[in-house]
Amino acid sequence: MSERIDHAAEAASDIRYADEVLEQGADLEVAKAIAAVGQVQATLALVEQQRIANIIALSSPQEALDGAECRIPSFVRSGSVPDLRDDIREGLGL
Repeated sequence: MSERIDHAAEAASDIRYADEVLEQGADLEVAKAIAAVGQVQATLALVEQQRIANIIALSSPQEALDGAECRIPSFVRSGSVPDLRDDIREGLGL
């Protein structure tokens, strides 16, 4: 599995950097471009959290169109104890 990118931290870093380059006399358009990268990172952080929320919401039983019950498990068995799925744990920063 690839290493998790902390999009929220990246967004904060990009916004701070945009402020710094503006204070150092950089062109406003350059600062705006850097801030736009931060906005993209912030959006990716929100998307990641929404994905995790959707997985957790779907872990409770849902009724399918044909009346069958379905769900996406949030836990996996690791030995004798159930544990959160790796993608959920990583997405929550645990």
